[in-house]
Amino acid sequence: MKKSMFLLGLAVAALASCTNEEVVNVTDQQTGVISFAGSGLNNITKADMDGTTLKSFQVYGGYETNGSLFNGTTVSGSVGSSWTYSPLQYWVDGEDYKFAAYAPSAAASASWDYSTGLTLTVTGAGSNDLVYDDASVEGVTASSQGAVSLTFGHLLSKVAFKFTLDNTLAGLDVTMQNFKVGETIEMNGQWVAGTQGTAAASSKGSYTDFSTAQTIDATNGLTTTAWYVIPQTLGTITINASVKATDGVSTIKDGTITATLPITTIDEWEGGNYYLYTAELSIDNITTDPDTEVYPIEFEVEKVTGYGDPTEEEITFD
Repeated sequence: MKKSMFLLGLAVAALASCTNEEVVNVTDQQTGVISFAGSGLNNITKADMDGTTLKSFQVYGGYETNGSLFNGTTVSGSVGSSWTYSPLQYWVDGEDYKFAAYAPSAAASASWDYSTGLTLTVTGAGSNDLVYDDASVEGVTASSQGAVSLTFGHLLSKVAFKFTLDNTLAGLDVTMQNFKVGETIEMNGQWVAGTQGTAAASSKGSYTDFSTAQTIDATNGLTTTAWYVIPQTLGTITINASVKATDGVSTIKDGTITATLPITTIDEWEGGNYYLYTAELSIDNITTDPDTEVYPIEFEVEKVTGYGDPTEEEITFD
């Protein structure tokens, strides 16, 4: 009998339990040099931009009559240490400055305007995290101006899927291949001064994983790659994959699984949040064409025979 696979969506706020690290401002020996200090983000996986992986960012900014003093300048360094760029730029007394920065450089295309801020455009989100921050400095005093301090936050959502096995599959070797989510996921996004708007060109797409068969561990399950996706309201989003179950020698069932993401609890993917969808697979979730029934080995006990009447033997004491 065919059954649909039940998916339970779990939302985890990626930044809710994190505290931004304080960073010592960089002091340059040359008076009046504009310098930068970046703040780390303690996050979930090594793929995220955090206090360890943030090694450079792109900075834009300037003052009103020289609004593009920085125009995608690469600032390199490490959290808690010095950040450098070239060529050096210098503070001008009394001016009001605006700055904006993002990382990594490959995650988005950028355009800067002193009045409206930094516009970031993402085309085909997937493998790159995207962090952003801006800052303003009014009425500069060049001789005593400290570093421009930045605390980056995540603009994208992060999504992954985890599969476990119920007792109908626990005794079998189960593999998954050609996982796919989407066709209707918005792939393009745009932010102006850190606020998400509507991308000029909408594009729908999907994400895939497990090009080769991967084992679903009976204890720990199997988790897909985590994708960085455009924050969006969820419509109808489906998942499917090929799944094979064997007893180590013979194939018991070889087919596909399909499901539609539930939207009762999670009806949108919000920026800065991590969403982990989990599903427990049953052998009935694996559908074949034509449908193949499986027949578990069963046992029955007709009775337990008794010992019968005792055979007596008399013991004589010495």
